[in-house]
Amino acid sequence: MKITNDVLIEWIGEVSRVKGLQMDPEALADDIFLMAYVYQNPIEFDMAMQNVIKAFDLIIKNSVNTSQLAHHYTDWQSYHFQSKRTQGQKADLRIIFKKESDVMYVRGFGNRWIPADIYYRLRHRGIDG
Repeated sequence: MKITNDVLIEWIGEVSRVKGLQMDPEALADDIFLMAYVYQNPIEFDMAMQNVIKAFDLIIKNSVNTSQLAHHYTDWQSYHFQSKRTQGQKADLRIIFKKESDVMYVRGFGNRWIPADIYYRLRHRGIDG
């Protein structure tokens, strides 16, 4: 089974509806497309995207610990989490963001290494919060 364009559009809508989240629409579409590239099995893709939504909510509510970034990402933070919650699963997903009061500005999200290092991939994505 294949992940359809309709499914990608549904997930764009789901992320867009997260209260307190701001993200460039083109960047959002790119990141969801790349998630489908990495997690090609529809069940794994849905599970990973559900965990992305949960992670956004946890960050917005200040319910998780995040890492302060440096170099090209001064003032940005990273949150590491799992695409599927199973014992032994590594934190293979990242969200790069900055938070100002109740707004979370997302530079990007996705797999740490696939299709490329996320920190390198998002380095030139210009988002000002």
